[in-house]
Amino acid sequence: MKMYEETLAALDAAALTLAGGGLRATVEAICRNQGITNGTLEKKIDSLVQKQLLTSSQAELLHEERYIGNAALHEMTTPSAVDVEDGLQIVEGLINTIYILPEKAKRLKKVREKAARTRSKRATSKKAAKGSK
Repeated sequence: MKMYEETLAALDAAALTLAGGGLRATVEAICRNQGITNGTLEKKIDSLVQKQLLTSSQAELLHEERYIGNAALHEMTTPSAVDVEDGLQIVEGLINTIYILPEKAKRLKKVREKAARTRSKRATSKKAAKGSK
């Protein structure tokens, strides 16, 4: 995701105001990617909960990150490196929850279903073999 990568680049360059704003922009981009385009970022984050993409607790964490981005962009307040790192971890949790973990779960489901089909085929073969004796 472009916004996330640029935010990391800003953080690596110690451009903390840009990194703080980038965290907010990353959340905006995720909301847009999820089809949430109306309202303030606060309402968009709450919509992630309504769409059951996040829990209320996760949304509260994102709201805290949102304040970092708001201060950076609207007040030109430079966040501390610690604040940006904490915000980054919150945003990465969002990315993990919405994109990474569901893909891992899909992969695990495919493995489980394939194993179940294999067991079923073996059981059917054994029954057929017993029936022909």
